[in-house]
Amino acid sequence: MLCHAVSELLYDWIWEVDAEFRFTSISDTGTESLDSTHADFIGQSAMEVMLHGEPERITSYMAGIVAARQSFLNLEHRKRCKDGSIKVFLSSGMPKFGPDGSFLGYIGVTRDSTAEKRADEVLVHPEELFRSLKTSNRQLRASEQQLQVLNTSLLVRQKLQHVLSKASLALMNPDSEDIDETVERVLDMLGVFAGADRCYIFFFSDDGCSMSCTHEWCAEGIDEQKLLLQDISVDIVPWWMEHHRNMEPVFIRSLSDLPPEAVNEKVILEPQGIRSLLALPMADRQQLKGFLGLDWVRNEVSAICEEHIPLLQLGGDLLFHALHRELANQTIKDRETKYRLMFENMQDVYLEINIADSAILEISPSIQEYGYTRKELLGRPVALLYSDLMQIKRLYKALAQQDTLQDYELEMHKKDGSLSTVSLAMALQRDQEGKPCKIICTARDISARKQYERYMEENVRLKNDFISNVSHELRTPLFSILGFSNHLVKHNDRLDNATRYEFASIIKEESLRLSNLIEDLLTISRIDSGKTNYNTEDFDPREVISASLKIMQKQADDKRIRLEHNYPKERRFVRFDRGSLQQVLTNLLSNALKFTASDGHVQVRLENAEDVIRIDVEDTGIGIQASEIEKIFEKFYRGKQLRTTIPGTGLGLAIIKELLFAQGGAISVKSELGCGSTFTLELPASQH
Repeated sequence: MLCHAVSELLYDWIWEVDAEFRFTSISDTGTESLDSTHADFIGQSAMEVMLHGEPERITSYMAGIVAARQSFLNLEHRKRCKDGSIKVFLSSGMPKFGPDGSFLGYIGVTRDSTAEKRADEVLVHPEELFRSLKTSNRQLRASEQQLQVLNTSLLVRQKLQHVLSKASLALMNPDSEDIDETVERVLDMLGVFAGADRCYIFFFSDDGCSMSCTHEWCAEGIDEQKLLLQDISVDIVPWWMEHHRNMEPVFIRSLSDLPPEAVNEKVILEPQGIRSLLALPMADRQQLKGFLGLDWVRNEVSAICEEHIPLLQLGGDLLFHALHRELANQTIKDRETKYRLMFENMQDVYLEINIADSAILEISPSIQEYGYTRKELLGRPVALLYSDLMQIKRLYKALAQQDTLQDYELEMHKKDGSLSTVSLAMALQRDQEGKPCKIICTARDISARKQYERYMEENVRLKNDFISNVSHELRTPLFSILGFSNHLVKHNDRLDNATRYEFASIIKEESLRLSNLIEDLLTISRIDSGKTNYNTEDFDPREVISASLKIMQKQADDKRIRLEHNYPKERRFVRFDRGSLQQVLTNLLSNALKFTASDGHVQVRLENAEDVIRIDVEDTGIGIQASEIEKIFEKFYRGKQLRTTIPGTGLGLAIIKELLFAQGGAISVKSELGCGSTFTLELPASQH
């Protein structure tokens, strides 16, 4: 651009070649002189158009120029034009060297002297030759002066390019220092080159309404202002911001150069003692993100000019992209950390399966809950976890049809051989050709949920059975009471005393049965609501046992069952609620009599231990299946063989367990199917 600007002022043409004599720049005057275009020269060797023998001579001569590091004047050479004509040229110039002293090429000017050469050949008048020589000499001196200005400008530009090269290297390879230190080091480079007193970066907020100084370099003796320049409204410098929104730099050589519409900027800059300022916008996809600024406070700017702004803008772009890249890298690292933590701590099992060989490509550490480690499963067939090949085939077929599956249930093998029910969420991944290549899957252990569902189903069934049983248990005594009482009312005058007594006794027994049932319902309700109150006292358990046996004696006599008791010689007291113990024993004896056939026997034994008192209720009844022993104390549960043969609500043993547990007691059972059962109560002994 600079060569082009200077060449417009010259009759001679300006050129630049690299160390191999390839054109890197040529003015329009040169292309016109040779009847060519720029495309015919740029990148082409200057030797290609010279006459035979000329390249060797020129190369040898230039080697001496480079070695001596001197300029050359009026080097004559001939070139062949496109039309075949030969022109004579005189060139002057000098070699170029880099900051490290390396040879870069040549820069120079060339004048077409074909006409002068021909004039010399036909010259007749010496005075004409003298005048021609004087004119040529003046033109040559003018070209040399212009060349010197050009060389000075090129040296400044090369220095700035060198600074930017070092800055780019530092930003691309920050070594061990963090990005902020690297950015401030680059600001130092730019500030020193520009002779500035401050070099800084401002970034805008996400909404673009405010800006803050994020990095700052200050020359020695200049106070830092970074901490004071935070969350500043962009509206305080509207003229400045308007230029930046148009992606234009703001270059203020002197505050006196500010236009009238920049009154806000003058009010802001003058109190800070700023004499000159350069601000370069920094953008991402044409969206303004901030700016790179340079301030001069001790003197006005002198080391840089407008032609350096594009290169300094490049410096701003380097800084912005380095910071933007660091932010993106940090975002990626944060996401990697987040997903790694999620992967390592997720409770579900994450799986990636290669469809070609069903090998496990990836699996989360949560597989250890199934007894495996990642290492022993990676690369192994998925059949290790799902051994039912038919299930796997059905799964693959369903997935191929839908591409995704949700809540697909399978049995998954644990390492110890046990099974867990898992719910799969799966997605089919296809390659560029649309062929299935991988399965992405998460497996959630729902064994507990399935067990709970089974429990709830059983619980619903038990409650339904309970409602049915309670309805039956309530109706039976009620019908008896209503029937016999109605008969007494209607036929009282025709009934003898014995019949009346019999009916009254039945009504009493059925009322007692109904009362016990209602008491059980009220008791379980109080237990569930936590409103049960116990009147704990010290008493002799023989009293309650004897009372309970007396209550149940008639029922035993009706079934011809021997009802016995066995007490130890030593009398000891229990600490318990008397009414609760009465209810417990009555329920146990009622069950024993209910499940014992006629001519059997039921025995209550009292035994004193060190800290507890044991009461055994033994019968010769039908016994309990081993698989049901753990369930009989659950509310509403009734054995399978009892559901249709023997009436009941399934509450008695649940009430007994809750009453004992709440007061420090316990109950256990030993039973053999067909050989009877023994229920053992353990009650806290009194300390008195």
